[in-house]
Amino acid sequence: MDDNRIDEIGSALEKAAAGVAPLSLVVEGVGGFPTRKYPRVIWAGIRENAELKKLQLQVEEAISSLGFEPEDRAFSPHLTLCRIKSTADGRKMGGLLAEVQPELKAGFDVSSVVLFKSVLKPAGAEYTALKEIILKG
Repeated sequence: MDDNRIDEIGSALEKAAAGVAPLSLVVEGVGGFPTRKYPRVIWAGIRENAELKKLQLQVEEAISSLGFEPEDRAFSPHLTLCRIKSTADGRKMGGLLAEVQPELKAGFDVSSVVLFKSVLKPAGAEYTALKEIILKG
C-alpha cells in the first residue's frame, strides 16, 4: 500500500476517533475461533462496552467511505492470545481448553488507536505501527 493511502486511512481514523474519550475495558473469558473445540485462534474476550462499539462503528464508516468493504462478521472485541497453525494442534488446544476451563478477568485502559501494518511470515506476523491517534474525548 502506498504512503498516500496510509495517510488517507490515518486521516479517516483521526476523524472516526474525534470526540471519543479514553476507554476502560474489561478482559473476560477465553475462547477460540472458529470454535472453542477446534480453535485456530485463542482469544480473551472484551466485555461489551458502548463506547468501544461506537468507536468501532465510526471507524468502519470512515474506512468504508474510502472504498474498503465493511466487515460482514459481527463485531467481536477480543485480544488474540495465539494462532494455531495445524489442525492437530487445534484439536489438542481445544481439548486443553475444555479440561482446564481457564477464567480470565482483568481491566485495562485504552488511550489511543493505532494503525498497524501486518506482514504474515512463517515465524508469525510482524507488526509495524504506522500512526497513533490519541483519544481525547
